[in-house]
Amino acid sequence: MAEPTRRPNFLFVLTDQHRPDWLGCEGMVPVRTPNIDALAARGTRFTQAHCPSPLCGPSRACLAAGVEYDACGVPNHKFDFDPARPTYYKLLRDAGYHVAVVGKIDLNKCSGDWGLDGKKHLHEWGFTAGFEIAGGWDGISYLKDGSPVDPYMLYLQQQGVMQAHVDDFRRRGNYKETYPCPLNDEEYQDSWIAARAMELIDECPTDRPWHMAVNFTGPHDPMDVTPDMHAWYRNPPVDFPPPTNTTPTAHDQKVRRNYAAKIEVLDRWLGRFVERIKERGELEDTVIIFTADHGEMLGDRGQWMKSRPWWQSVKIPMIFAGPGVPVAVRNDLANLIDVGRTILDFAGVQPSAGMVSRPLFNAPSREFIRSGLGPWRMVCDGKHKLIVGYESVTTDRHLHANPFDPDGPAMLFDVQADPFEQHDIAASRVDIVQKLRKQLI
Repeated sequence: MAEPTRRPNFLFVLTDQHRPDWLGCEGMVPVRTPNIDALAARGTRFTQAHCPSPLCGPSRACLAAGVEYDACGVPNHKFDFDPARPTYYKLLRDAGYHVAVVGKIDLNKCSGDWGLDGKKHLHEWGFTAGFEIAGGWDGISYLKDGSPVDPYMLYLQQQGVMQAHVDDFRRRGNYKETYPCPLNDEEYQDSWIAARAMELIDECPTDRPWHMAVNFTGPHDPMDVTPDMHAWYRNPPVDFPPPTNTTPTAHDQKVRRNYAAKIEVLDRWLGRFVERIKERGELEDTVIIFTADHGEMLGDRGQWMKSRPWWQSVKIPMIFAGPGVPVAVRNDLANLIDVGRTILDFAGVQPSAGMVSRPLFNAPSREFIRSGLGPWRMVCDGKHKLIVGYESVTTDRHLHANPFDPDGPAMLFDVQADPFEQHDIAASRVDIVQKLRKQLI
């Protein structure tokens, strides 16, 4: 393992609603991710990485603050992250790092207050350069009298295509339609984010270390893709495994082909980022991280989006590569919040008091992993997974609004023998249920 000769740079690529099994290197679905796979081949891939909450705002608040769901102060999207709280971004900046960001930061989801330049809260959160945008749906739902409130929608307006984009989203729905969107490849949101990221990489200083966070909005719903992307898995057609625990339909294949295309466009941009960093002569000094804020049900169990305690929703892809990172596949427990702490550790920066995140390469493995949202909590020790307070028939509104009852109904799964969580063994293993209940919060 090569030791870094200087404080490393960091390229942190965060995707949105990306299932852990939808990577080529996982070998489970025919999605094409050669650049992500190459990253995994020269670094460490974590197969048991989880998010602290399967919802954008809470998960990203936990990441920034280095805390778990019940301590992040953002239980759902009706709350903004407190900008006075310590973040790992601030700690890096205070330690002399150039801390840049572009894309969906999502720490002010409730107020929807981005500013047309996208710089409204950047300094408070700990960034020195860049800008944020709204997510795909937020950019539309927060329009003020038809006028944009974030940089991306302003760009579309200037291109004369904003209204076509708005009309398309509203007609399309989350997963209902899979036809090509009216935007070209350059106008497509994640490609636009990536192009801005390339500019920000070029602006990173060469006389001090930098941290560049690229927060993509895909492969989050809706299933919008450009005409070129629409053809990637249709000409010729690529068939994907159908959703599990439900009756599959022909529409499922259409959705999954678009989902794969939304992932592939991110992979292509990752390859361009790596090439640009190589051109700068900094690849040997740069740690690259690829992960996601949460997963996606994608029709499994007849459910869509996130918010659920099932593995498709709470597990995430996670890969590190670069100086100080061994070549390995790790099957121990990892948490999204540990990404920030690991970055601090590589940079030689001490965490703030209250951060419970831990460095993934210089600390013992986690004994438990937790995730939660609204009325349910989950805890896993690597062998068994306990879910408390969740009912599969509950509505999304219930998921975000109702309080958690630690004595609520429980489900238990042996995730080593039953990795797809098919068989609830809570009734026969009361001892394990009682043991894990104590670790829920």
